[in-house]
Amino acid sequence: MAAMGTHVEISATIIGHHLERFTTLQRGLLLTALHTAGSMHNGQVRDDGYPYHTHVLSVHDYLLQIEWPAWAGIDIHLAALLHDVLEDCPSANLNMLSDNFSPRLAAIVLSLTKLDKQRRFTQIVEAVSRGLWESIFVKLADRLHNLSTIDGLEPRRITKKLHETLGPLVSCARECHPYLHSDLQPAFDELLEEVVLLARIKADIYC
Repeated sequence: MAAMGTHVEISATIIGHHLERFTTLQRGLLLTALHTAGSMHNGQVRDDGYPYHTHVLSVHDYLLQIEWPAWAGIDIHLAALLHDVLEDCPSANLNMLSDNFSPRLAAIVLSLTKLDKQRRFTQIVEAVSRGLWESIFVKLADRLHNLSTIDGLEPRRITKKLHETLGPLVSCARECHPYLHSDLQPAFDELLEEVVLLARIKADIYC
């Protein structure tokens, strides 16, 4: 397992290629999010055997590739790095996210946290309808990375994940679409198309 400092150094290098996008304040928040994610997920391992921090960094990297409108702000990047801390890290809580970042960022992360399995997609639609558009983008990027690393799972879990992607998740995304600003819709459509295409490719192999 790499040390937390290594997590930050690698991610800071990736972000460094996009520094012109961020103000000094935003860069500070990004580094705080990197330290927080590295610390919170330290010692955790994914099902594919890789350290958990590789997942959140990959999700963030997908979203770094998008040319966001000038008004989009920093929360999309912070949420990508922190999207699993409430669900997977016992020491994380809403107050910590609100105090270190903002109540809005805390609400986005909460919408991505599996509190009730029956409502995990509904709560994303509700969040987007309230203006927390970042929730569905992070969820799609999260699923894109999960699909790209799905091959090592047992067949039953792969099949379940693929059916969930092509069913409830796609429905969730389509419900979110009308709430998105027109500036976001082209990037949203492209990201959703990537998720669906990869899910269908994997379904042809496993289902």
